[in-house]
Amino acid sequence: MGQKRISEFGVWNELRVVRTKDGYSLADLAKDAKISLGYLSDLEGGHRWPNATQLKKLAVTLNCPVSVLERHRNTDSDGNSIALRELIRQIVAEEIAEALKGNPAA
Repeated sequence: MGQKRISEFGVWNELRVVRTKDGYSLADLAKDAKISLGYLSDLEGGHRWPNATQLKKLAVTLNCPVSVLERHRNTDSDGNSIALRELIRQIVAEEIAEALKGNPAA
């Protein structure tokens, strides 16, 4: 059984909407923006956070303002990533559930 891939940042919906609206496949956009397909796939899938260089390349290729593609990180009042906190909670819950399966008396 394959383990599901955890997306820390969530799907980059802004990129996906603009890309599909313009009729780009991931492969075509990667080629035209001169970004590797794997990296672009990770960006759109939320497994990486785009840096300014890639964001600009994508905006130029898609002929849209950078502001349309910008991603906003959800943070708590201390500036910590909420997505990371939720990821840690999910992993801890899965580990506890797995431990309880192996020890039903616990």
